[in-house]
Amino acid sequence: MTWYFDPKFLATNVTLAVIFGLAIWQFLSSEEKRQGVARTNAEELGRLYASKIVMQARVSVSSTWSLDAYLKVDSCNVTTSNFDAIAAGIIENYRGISNLQLAPEGTVSQIYPLVNEKQDNRGAIGHALMVDPNRRGGAVSTILKQSTTFIGPVTLIQGGLAVLARHPVFTTHASKYLPSQSWSNEDGESYSTNCSTPESRLADCHFPGPLTRKGEPTYFWGFVTMLALMSDFLETADLAGLEEQGFQYQLVTAAADDPLLIVHSSRASAIDNLGNPVEVEVLVPRLGIDWRLLLEPTGGWQPVSNEFWLQLVLLVCLTFVTGLGVSFLMVGNVRSTYQRRKQLEEEREHRLNLQVLEGRDCLRNMAHPMNVISASDFLSLSAEDLFSLHEGVRDLHRLVVLDTLADVMDFFSLDSERKAVIFSYQWLSWTKKGPNETQLQAMHSALHFYCKAHSISFDDVYVWLDILAIPQCNREMQQLAVYSLYIYASKVHALIIIAPESTHENTGQKADLETYKSRVWTRVEQVANLISNSKDVIFIWSPEGLSQVGDAWIQDIIGIFDAEMTCCRLKHVNQRICDKASLVKPLLGMWYQVKMGMKLGTATPGAKTFSELAETQKSRIFPSHFDFITETGVESKELFSDLVDRIEKLALEDDGKYEENIDTSSTLQKRKTFNRMKASQPVKFCDELPKSQPMSPSDQTENEGMIRERF
Repeated sequence: MTWYFDPKFLATNVTLAVIFGLAIWQFLSSEEKRQGVARTNAEELGRLYASKIVMQARVSVSSTWSLDAYLKVDSCNVTTSNFDAIAAGIIENYRGISNLQLAPEGTVSQIYPLVNEKQDNRGAIGHALMVDPNRRGGAVSTILKQSTTFIGPVTLIQGGLAVLARHPVFTTHASKYLPSQSWSNEDGESYSTNCSTPESRLADCHFPGPLTRKGEPTYFWGFVTMLALMSDFLETADLAGLEEQGFQYQLVTAAADDPLLIVHSSRASAIDNLGNPVEVEVLVPRLGIDWRLLLEPTGGWQPVSNEFWLQLVLLVCLTFVTGLGVSFLMVGNVRSTYQRRKQLEEEREHRLNLQVLEGRDCLRNMAHPMNVISASDFLSLSAEDLFSLHEGVRDLHRLVVLDTLADVMDFFSLDSERKAVIFSYQWLSWTKKGPNETQLQAMHSALHFYCKAHSISFDDVYVWLDILAIPQCNREMQQLAVYSLYIYASKVHALIIIAPESTHENTGQKADLETYKSRVWTRVEQVANLISNSKDVIFIWSPEGLSQVGDAWIQDIIGIFDAEMTCCRLKHVNQRICDKASLVKPLLGMWYQVKMGMKLGTATPGAKTFSELAETQKSRIFPSHFDFITETGVESKELFSDLVDRIEKLALEDDGKYEENIDTSSTLQKRKTFNRMKASQPVKFCDELPKSQPMSPSDQTENEGMIRERF
């Protein structure tokens, strides 16, 4: 028997071969996992940027709805006379818009801006969309659909890509028939429409719209158009940030055969430039947007890392020379594990820092106008008018609309005698929105007490009430209003708690001050008001009058997460994220305001009170984790983690210049005439107003989570 058949030699070689094979398998598995993690991280990053594009699309298109609302109630042509000022304000606030256009009777008559460094729109003035054979079909289709048509991206004659949204406007003061029109193209070819005979009028010139809530007929007034160059439309998405993070990208249409390249990074200027990118959907079905965001690291994905080849060479040498392959394998595993852990820690660090910055910024901008009603108008509302909700009272010309945070501050300035009051209460029915009879009587009584105590008239007091201030029939506008509730609660002069002894209509359970105080969201609104003012402006109504809350009350309500939430009571059925998570950023923003106020010496008395209590009860107010309750058990999840320490560090390092750079200029002085019109002729977003329709318990869960759980 030769030496290479010796059992010990064979066993040794087999052992080394097994170790070598296991090592190769381990390295390949690690490389595969590394690539998988890299692609997953790229997809998450892509979804973040895709969500920014989707949000901007909805905001840009909503500009046409705003102009539609103005034109519906404008029988005196105030909107067209002041179009440039109105359009400038919308473009500045909505962003992502290059120009806005009015086309009465289908002919473009006004564009803002008409000319600037990016665009020259003078050639579009006079373009008759209802006459141009290349445009009439699409224009008529939009009219008949009675909804916004989103077009693009399209290639402009002057170069570049753009998207546009064309919205048909139907008003009660529009002509029943369109007039005869003519138009000539650049080649001198003339076209016209004939609306002079009864037959032609009915066939081609008559476009009735939906009936108003009062049953009045409406007719086609014209088009409102939003056009956005892709450079303007994608500005807020900041796709260039992807290149700074080491990625090449393309935004393309979803057409499988011939996708259109919308925008790209410096090294991805052609459709096939990216080899094996991750693909993220950019979808807005309602607008027909179906795009794809493609991402790939600069230089492509590494099939096998340099570390792999180095480890392989070392393993071969050590295995066959010294037999230390096992040890080397362990070292390789430790190294790759450390690298993965380090990568995850860096990603978590980035995510937490992003949450801190978003928390700092979330209370600086009001996503939806603040709608208030004067106390005199509120007291005069009949029950039928009150429960016609926001849309009904709006159409009664009772609401005052404050579009921006600066407008709120200007309207309720120190030089004004106006006071803002917010009513905080519980809904006590699954089938009726708003206060019950007992609560409504208490609200009326509270206004009398408040005005008498401050020696002011009902005309100088303005009420914010959820069912009047928050849109009920447009879900997207409703969400924007809900997201602004923290700002509303912080800007009023008095928060009056309405919690008379009553009974829940459906459950029969007793409702009073204690059940009111047991809700998370009512505590949040009180804390928001406390930080911006003091506990002296938080009142509890009773039949004897209004009484200020005491220190013991404040001590209770600052423990926000000690209270109850409906989603937790229902054990988060069909809900992966607890509503508590939605409070993290607003509360971080409030705490940042408190710390900056204490640092700069501008803190309100309420902020000082909150600061003193929070310093000794920080873990109670900002718990690092919470119990996520489901039908299968309880899981501990992160809530604030170390975010409070991070926001405090940010406030400590902030020199105050960030606050100075915030635009606090009001638009009220620029738009005095316009605001008076808005106060008497409110915006209308839907024709059919939702009456107090019965809701099932499952519908109640969604409704309460959307509105009452928010406020």
